Amino acid sequence: MTVIESIVLSLAGTIIMILLGVIAFWLKRFISSSDDLTLSLNNLTVAMTEEKTKLKSFQETCKSNVAVTTKRLNAHAKRIDSHEVRITVIEKAK
Repeated sequence: MTVIESIVLSLAGTIIMILLGVIAFWLKRFISSSDDLTLSLNNLTVAMTEEKTKLKSFQETCKSNVAVTTKRLNAHAKRIDSHEVRITVIEKAK
């Protein structure tokens, strides 16, 4: 092996090592970013599950409140109808 061949091989080995280092650096950053994204996604999934639970509870509360409100509205509507009839009778009597 000549001196030139050994220099070329040394340079080629050095360049390959540098390229491998660059690739490893970017792969490490990609894996780190991927891990961060996975953690964020898991946190979002937990938060969404909690919000769905809260929403279901809120919906149940609303259903019970709607039933009470509807019952009251119907009772008031009946009283208003009764009052209208009485007012009409009084107006006709005048």
